[in-house]
Amino acid sequence: SRKQSASSNSSAGRRRRSSSAYEHVQPRVNTNRSINFDELNASQFRNDSSQSIKDVAYLEWLKNKEERRKLEKEQVKLWEQEKTKIVDKSRVERQVQLNAQNLDRWRQEKEKEIIKRKNEEIRLKREEEEKKIQEEKKIKNEAKAGFEEWKIKKDEKLTLQITESRNKKSEIEQQQEEKQKKVLEAEKAYEKWMNRKTDQAKKERETKKHTRENQFKKLHENEETKFVGAQEAYEKWLQEKEKYEVDETLNTKRRNSLRNKPQVPFLPGGSQKNTGKIRHAV
Repeated sequence: SRKQSASSNSSAGRRRRSSSAYEHVQPRVNTNRSINFDELNASQFRNDSSQSIKDVAYLEWLKNKEERRKLEKEQVKLWEQEKTKIVDKSRVERQVQLNAQNLDRWRQEKEKEIIKRKNEEIRLKREEEEKKIQEEKKIKNEAKAGFEEWKIKKDEKLTLQITESRNKKSEIEQQQEEKQKKVLEAEKAYEKWMNRKTDQAKKERETKKHTRENQFKKLHENEETKFVGAQEAYEKWLQEKEKYEVDETLNTKRRNSLRNKPQVPFLPGGSQKNTGKIRHAV
């Protein structure tokens, strides 16, 4: 029984040591060798062909990164599952060694990829600098040729401007003389027009005065005619009123006489003297 207890204690100690001996091991995570996109100079990829190469390389790197991320996630999950179980020391050591090899392999691939990308960036930068130098030379040559051509055109333009200025000056003097003549003619025409307008206004005032006098005269005549007509109409109305009052008086007397006279019954076929006692054949 002592041997069994000792063997059980030793096996339990081994299990405890085997599980606790690897607690310091951490799952694989990204390292400091990852690409920092903030450090990349985006201005180095302006050329279309270089940009297309950059895009293809970036997409390929992104695809590989996603696959590695999934793989690392699965490996971390498996590692955590294995950590919760009681495993033997040799198996854990093999797994740790395998993980270390995978990590070293991944680091080497990452370093190669970074070196390749850096070389590509250097090549693109050199091409861009060379292109920039050639463009500057071309601009300088074009500017020199353009300056000489501009100077020739400027001299020609200056000569043309001097000639045009002289011609314009003589033309302006001639226009001023013609304008002065037109002003004198306009002043004379205005004076004639003012005299004619004054005479016309005088005639219009006289005409309006005569017209107003005739209108007043006609107005008085119309008022007298209206007064006479109104007086005649009033006299006619008085006569008709008196006639109406006389007729109304006669009609009133006639109605009163008929109302006061005794009424006699009237029968068909008889006279007013018939009292209705004798029967008649009707």
